[in-house]
Amino acid sequence: MLQQVFSLGISICIGVVVVGTTLRSASAGENKESPAVSSPSQQNSAIAPLDAVPIDALELQALETYKQLIAKAQRQKRLLAPTDERVQRAQAILDKLIPYTFRWNERVKNWQWEVQVVQRACADVYCLPGGKILMNSGIFNQFQLNDHEMAVLLAHEIAHALRGHASEFANLQPAIPYTREDEAEADVIGNDIAARAGYDPRAAISLWERLAAIDRAKPLKYAKIHPFIERRIREIKIRISDLLPLYAKALGKTGETLEPYKASAIKVKSRPQR
Repeated sequence: MLQQVFSLGISICIGVVVVGTTLRSASAGENKESPAVSSPSQQNSAIAPLDAVPIDALELQALETYKQLIAKAQRQKRLLAPTDERVQRAQAILDKLIPYTFRWNERVKNWQWEVQVVQRACADVYCLPGGKILMNSGIFNQFQLNDHEMAVLLAHEIAHALRGHASEFANLQPAIPYTREDEAEADVIGNDIAARAGYDPRAAISLWERLAAIDRAKPLKYAKIHPFIERRIREIKIRISDLLPLYAKALGKTGETLEPYKASAIKVKSRPQR
């Protein structure tokens, strides 16, 4: 079953199929209270304990699926070379994030981390249990993220893997998004990891605002799996004051000496009016 999920995930351009335990549309999410997560000091109540799942089996299945997907991309001549600047950029960011993942899942110490980029037009990225990250090249072309925003995006996907959210995938369903609980958890953990690694947590705001704007202009498959709910951005803004000291410490600075954050510029074409 896991193989079906990830195989379809890498082909997100031609129709994503994702599985989950709960179906929640973005519109329904807007009217539904999301988990109360206001600051890292409240994380104990915001983050649920890891479920008792067969993690070993999940990671082994993910590794086997990963190998098959990479082999397929190689046969199709779609796998970017390790020397490609996009691969090197993603790997450099990942290398900085890894040391700050251990506090969230002790199994991570045994993970063999790796990032691969597949030549595909539409944007997608996800982290498999075990530390294997697959990206579509469309992430770079469509999203046009700076390194801070890219780090937040990768850390968000890593957080899903750290918390075993993929282990909740039970029944194959079309286009089912992560639950709001999963997304809130991934935001809290991912932003913490990115800040400790020296990436500006304010990039989380510009990242999700940017993806929401792109989605409004032209619906993103990625947005169906990671719903862009206004409350997400409000919650991130509330936590920024707690995350900035972590970022400043990583730079050897104090909060007062941090420079204003500058989001990368992007032109988003509006959806034509009917």
